Amino acid sequence: MKSTTIFKFLLVALLLFVRATTSQASEGIVSYVASDGGYVFGTAGWTFQPLESISVTSLGGFDYILNAQNQTPISIGLWADDGSLLASNSVTATSLLVNQSRYEPITPVLLTQGLTYHLGAYYPAAGVTVLLAAAPGNGGSVLTSFDIQLGTAVVNTTGFAFPNAPQGGSGSAFLVPNFQFTVVPEPSPAGLLLFAGLIAAWCRSRTQRGAS
Repeated sequence: MKSTTIFKFLLVALLLFVRATTSQASEGIVSYVASDGGYVFGTAGWTFQPLESISVTSLGGFDYILNAQNQTPISIGLWADDGSLLASNSVTATSLLVNQSRYEPITPVLLTQGLTYHLGAYYPAAGVTVLLAAAPGNGGSVLTSFDIQLGTAVVNTTGFAFPNAPQGGSGSAFLVPNFQFTVVPEPSPAGLLLFAGLIAAWCRSRTQRGAS
């Protein structure tokens, strides 16, 4: 078999392997039991830490919020812990419904394991964001994906802005925004061996061409 043929075969095999190990989309908050309700003048949401590296693919809002706003778009933002905006989008009552939330896709954003991120939602009509707070110990609960560690509810009362003022204590959340993500797979031994074989085949082909 010619070296170029070997190279193409290994390249296709590597691409198929990577595709096969790609995770299915999950949600940040899977379900909840609400303990309180009200309004926030500004941006409301929650913080979290990925328990492994993830790629955020969609931003969204809970369906009950979107239906209450007469299909007016709600702005959703994802911030790093230093306040830098990583991604944003608008969702409405006609956005894609998945379980309890509606989503719009974004350019995927890679989040690092163990770092803290802030997710917030802003309803622009009169600067009011409707919220429903879930607080453990007060009759509420929040179930997140196994790949996510919930932090606390956060708010910013200056409009669509970095929500960094904590509320409600650890394990609470303002149930307005949500997000979808995929886990970034780590290289497996089989994948590394396949990649090594690809490099070896490429080196042999170069050596053979140089000797001829």
